[in-house]
Amino acid sequence: MKYYRGNEIYRALENARVEKFKFSYKDSWSLVYGSKRSDSILLLYVLACDENRYYSNKLKEKNSDYLNCLKYLAHKSNVPLCFIKFRNDINEIEKVMFSKDSENFREIYLYDLKNIFVKDYNLPVPVEALSTKKYLNDSISSAYHKWQRENLGANIVVSDIDLLVVNPKTKSPEAIVELKRSKKIPIEKWEPLPEDYPNFRLISSLCKRAKLRFKIVFTQILKGNKEDISRLKIFTVDFHRKTPITGGKIISWHDFLENEWYKY
Repeated sequence: MKYYRGNEIYRALENARVEKFKFSYKDSWSLVYGSKRSDSILLLYVLACDENRYYSNKLKEKNSDYLNCLKYLAHKSNVPLCFIKFRNDINEIEKVMFSKDSENFREIYLYDLKNIFVKDYNLPVPVEALSTKKYLNDSISSAYHKWQRENLGANIVVSDIDLLVVNPKTKSPEAIVELKRSKKIPIEKWEPLPEDYPNFRLISSLCKRAKLRFKIVFTQILKGNKEDISRLKIFTVDFHRKTPITGGKIISWHDFLENEWYKY
């Protein structure tokens, strides 16, 4: 079962094979959980997989570099990282595989996962008894994301890690990039929206702890839902500054690939 991951930047980066960009593959997600104040509390890698991978103690081999980046991020920020696998070859899930080290997985009910989040990681989530509801897989979202929204979302801030910029020599991340798109607002006029600020503040706090930079990259969606990546608008985010979001320079795809825009 495939989940919606429509993003022209991902597809172009896969074709370009540029070593300095890392991101999770089509059926996996990297999530940051935080408090309502957007303090980062937990990093989570979620993988949707078939039965063989579900019961295996190994994650995707081709994603090993990316997983190492997540482990580095967790170590530098002192934010714990855990791993979840759920079946994508069945219609409904009520259990997941859980691991704290990406190797030693055990199968647990979703309710037990919530208990782990609360008791082991101090996630501010209310625990309700007898909650073992099954969650449906479909082509738009994922069963885990649905469970997360219904059981965790009201009390925490959750954000995806869209893209990592990695030092090609050390293989360690240097920046986190949030990817934004719009078909209504032209690229020259688009600015980060206030309703996204809690998510931006969460990633900003994680970057501050890990000593990484945080960038927003905007691309325009044209008529016919075609995403134009020939021009990208770059913003710098740091909520520890008086003006938390600055920039707005438009660069070419070549500059995005070849230049060090993420360092400034």
